Amino acid sequence: MKTKEKVYDKIGIKFDIDSHKEFSVIIDKNLGLHQFVGLKKITLSLLKQLSINTPVLKIIVKHKILQSQLKKIDSILRKVKDNKIPAIG
Repeated sequence: MKTKEKVYDKIGIKFDIDSHKEFSVIIDKNLGLHQFVGLKKITLSLLKQLSINTPVLKIIVKHKILQSQLKKIDSILRKVKDNKIPAIG
């Protein structure tokens, strides 16, 4: 099962996991974490802290880390394709 599908299954609703606005609503309404988050910006660091007691957030943290890594790899591949990174050797 893909990461997003696991999250949807555990929370019971589909939402845009990459949308800060939608994710904030899920944190508040579906996971009942408003008391811990309040008006704070939901950062990866905050998610990691909250994931200690909220297992579904561990999956979301994993997803966000993988997305970040994929963006970095994609950026490198685009630079290689455009010959902006010199060949080694």
